[in-house]
Amino acid sequence: MKFFDTNYLFSNFGGTVSASSGSSTKEFAFDEDGSFSWTSNGSGTDGVAIELLRSLAGAASISRIFVKNTNISDLVILVNIGAGLVDLSTVTSFTLVKSTAGSDYYYTLDNAISITEIKFRGLNTIVANEEKTIEQCLAFVELGELASVDDIQPTYSREQAITSLHAGKNDVVNLGASWSFKIKLKAHYVESDVTIIKTMLSRS
Repeated sequence: MKFFDTNYLFSNFGGTVSASSGSSTKEFAFDEDGSFSWTSNGSGTDGVAIELLRSLAGAASISRIFVKNTNISDLVILVNIGAGLVDLSTVTSFTLVKSTAGSDYYYTLDNAISITEIKFRGLNTIVANEEKTIEQCLAFVELGELASVDDIQPTYSREQAITSLHAGKNDVVNLGASWSFKIKLKAHYVESDVTIIKTMLSRS
């Protein structure tokens, strides 16, 4: 089981999002929700490029990038590390793992990089000539991996701020989501697992 640092692409952290098309849904790709997706508008022909740009409020260090549930078959990532947007492959080497269906992209960077912008670009879709879609884009640092887990009980919670208004109505603001969990380690655990757990506890 792997643990990760903050998702620095989360829209609640400020900065801006822009899209070459489908601008009305562009924030959905960075809201950590997954209920809705960014969808292009008028770019549903293969060969027509789309671009989705996330400009951060400040520089952030990342070593992992995850693009969840996209129909783009030739996704390319560009990053700005201080001298404008360039292809990720020119900044650091990485390993890309795609899901069997080709809809999920997971990038393991060989070196952490500090970025101020990240752009997602594509021309073609898995099923030809569809509007391009991306459900979620995330970027973070991997903290470590537990090697001796015997059992884990995760709990997913949505965080909301609810203000009572007149006439029995409520004002609800979604603040994102969080996970809590109970972990049972094997009797003969490795010391690195203890280090990871201590790190997680210090951040709670």
